[in-house]
Amino acid sequence: MLKDGGWIAAIAGFVVIAAACAGSPPVASPGGSQATRTTAKASSVGIAPTAASAASPTQTAVRPGYILLEHVGNNADGTVAADTEVGTLWLVKADGSDLHQVAAGQPDTLFAGSRATGYNGKLGAAWSPDGVHIAFQTESDAATPIWETDVNSAAPRLLSTDCERLKWTCGDIWPAYSPDGKLLAFDRRTFDPDPSGVIAIRDLATGKVTLLESTRQGPPNQELGRAAWSPNGKQLAYYVVPKDTAGGDDAPLGTSVIYVVNADGTGVHTLETPGLAAGDPAWSPDGSLIVFSTTPLHEWESTGVEPFPNVYVIRPDGTGLVQLTHDYASASPSWTSDGKILFSNVDNDHDPALWLMDADGSNLTRIGPGSMRLLSAATGYTFYAHWQPTLLP
Repeated sequence: MLKDGGWIAAIAGFVVIAAACAGSPPVASPGGSQATRTTAKASSVGIAPTAASAASPTQTAVRPGYILLEHVGNNADGTVAADTEVGTLWLVKADGSDLHQVAAGQPDTLFAGSRATGYNGKLGAAWSPDGVHIAFQTESDAATPIWETDVNSAAPRLLSTDCERLKWTCGDIWPAYSPDGKLLAFDRRTFDPDPSGVIAIRDLATGKVTLLESTRQGPPNQELGRAAWSPNGKQLAYYVVPKDTAGGDDAPLGTSVIYVVNADGTGVHTLETPGLAAGDPAWSPDGSLIVFSTTPLHEWESTGVEPFPNVYVIRPDGTGLVQLTHDYASASPSWTSDGKILFSNVDNDHDPALWLMDADGSNLTRIGPGSMRLLSAATGYTFYAHWQPTLLP
């Protein structure tokens, strides 16, 4: 099993793969129609998705609030990074202004930061619902804990206080705040004595951790992906990725599956997306839809398996599956607080950027000026982004 931050070292390699994909068609925008490839893919899906109409993109979205970027490579401001394989977090306004790193150089302890052996940086970031705090994970040879900072880059506070850090017996990854901000869901991975992963919930006031045992999966055969809360706080959506570990590369095998579970661990069931490698689910603010992508990048690109991501929406009851993008380069979707979908286009040949669209795929809008690119040797690589929930100015 790869260490939790193992995807970082492979990101630059994925960019090369994505740019050189055999048969990958040129696209003008994420809304561009790719009829031949779409038909071929949809034919393998048990419940054929409705295709959203191709959108006519506009060029720049100007909206309040920061966008939180999970970043690797050279610094997003174009300066040379000391270590291009260490993940960093950045904030930027939609017009490209006020770009700055979050909690630069912090934390700095024996298990996170420059003093930690094998340190891979910050990743797995999440906003608190009030748009003030930011949770993230770090990874090193010693530990994989979750921390919390704020929009002003306050010194990170350690949240993962109940794992044996020096022996690395367990690790906490992919934090997600509950809608009321009182709880933090995350994936807990246990390494010793028996490898496994389980969705856990931490009470941020008391520190108490509740393990949802019904979600436990046993690596090396399969692993858990990032979880997301329903807006009423009663359920979580997460995904499970089968793994092929025979060659030691931890590669995804077959299709990943999205599950829904009640916050008390009962009622686990799959969200039916037959034939799709579904992952990175996120609940709409009104609770009516779950957005997801195929071949989620955190899992596929980390092992060099070529991803072909598109963005879909589906109702929480498993009906109404709709394919919103058709370019096999749209990934990592998340919601804004007013019900729009933010996602990444990772086609390095055709203006890789952040895009915004309505829940039906319409009103496709590029984020930021033309100079604000996601994938660049000069300014590094961003595949996951999250809009500040309350859209603070």
